[in-house]
Amino acid sequence: MTKSLRIGSFALLGSTIVAGCGISEYTGASPTATPSVSANSRPTAQNSVVTNTLTWIAHHKQFLRGMRGTAALQGPGTLPGHAPYSATVQLQPVINTYGVALWETTKPWGINQFNPNQLSKANGTPRYSSSLRVQSSIASWNVTQGILSSRRLRTGTVEALPGTFIKPLGSGLPLRLAGIDATFYTHGTDPGGTLGNTMAANFVLWHQAQWIFEAEGPAAKTRAQTMINTIQISHLPKAQVGVLVLRATRQGTYWTTLTWYQQPYTVIFWSAPGPTNLQTTLATVASWRAWSPHP
Repeated sequence: MTKSLRIGSFALLGSTIVAGCGISEYTGASPTATPSVSANSRPTAQNSVVTNTLTWIAHHKQFLRGMRGTAALQGPGTLPGHAPYSATVQLQPVINTYGVALWETTKPWGINQFNPNQLSKANGTPRYSSSLRVQSSIASWNVTQGILSSRRLRTGTVEALPGTFIKPLGSGLPLRLAGIDATFYTHGTDPGGTLGNTMAANFVLWHQAQWIFEAEGPAAKTRAQTMINTIQISHLPKAQVGVLVLRATRQGTYWTTLTWYQQPYTVIFWSAPGPTNLQTTLATVASWRAWSPHP
């Protein structure tokens, strides 16, 4: 079953971040799929697909003006998985947002020139398009202009920020993990449900520098310890405030979502779930940078 989580005006649908409002005139194939395949934990130094994608966006000059120019063009310099890659893109001029999903494909395709959701039938059984080598995008990101006020950013608390992370309820249990003060909660507000919808959830929350971290799911305390020992703050994207969430399921699947706010932009990044997802995601976002393609 596909799970949808709201992110302000966006939806994190299944395995891919896509804009949550209507499809615009610039929109091609919708970058959505079901999560199933883990990404390789060693990012590949291959970024031509990112350059081509951001150059494609830059050609839409009217859209880019609404995004306050080329400063909105950003992405990773290294990618998980294996080339060739192809990209699907959504442009949402009404809400000044674009979304990119990158896929491992059997051959390189142009922007939005294949449909990752297209199914074929073999012996009566639905199968994914033969264009794909995996059934979910290997990496996805959204960039939005002007989603948060400076006052909300200065608050610097998870309660004040929109996102896919659980908002804590109650006082929680204080923890000390590797010299870091953290809090363990058993109840929070479900970001995928109605505002204020209470849910039972085990998660650990803590702050380091300008970043907020959340470990969710089974063995949350152990997972939080691993995150503290693994994450280097200096390797995360520059942000006024950032939130990194690691989720675990009882089936042993892990996925990481980063949301960071650097005025005037909000960026949300996701990479394919798998046993090495945290390491893969950290290595990918460590290469994050602004791009200056020549349209």
